[in-house]
Amino acid sequence: MKRKSATVLFAGFTLALAVLGGVAWMNLRDAALAQESARWVAYTQQVLRVMQREQIQTRAIVLTSFPYPQYEQRVRAAGAYAFLNKAKEFGRVADLVRSLLPGSGQTVEKPV
Repeated sequence: MKRKSATVLFAGFTLALAVLGGVAWMNLRDAALAQESARWVAYTQQVLRVMQREQIQTRAIVLTSFPYPQYEQRVRAAGAYAFLNKAKEFGRVADLVRSLLPGSGQTVEKPV
């Protein structure tokens, strides 16, 4: 009976370690993703500011996997024309580009 109890205890302990390990891994993964997204936003802002400083007359359509409102604010403040979620709004890119072509005659509402 002691052996069975020890086996159950060991299995429970192993399961608890696996769960804690999974949670720790997810937290590390989330932290890494947060760092990656912050680097992406900083880099995008830098590119947009250079475009403004050099007076490059190009409308920037930003596609992202990080569609957080705070990132959109920062990127738009740096001069982005549009900020689109790749997963949900990719289909809008062609219409946006067409609407920006001279003489296209098309108008697409500027993304909010």
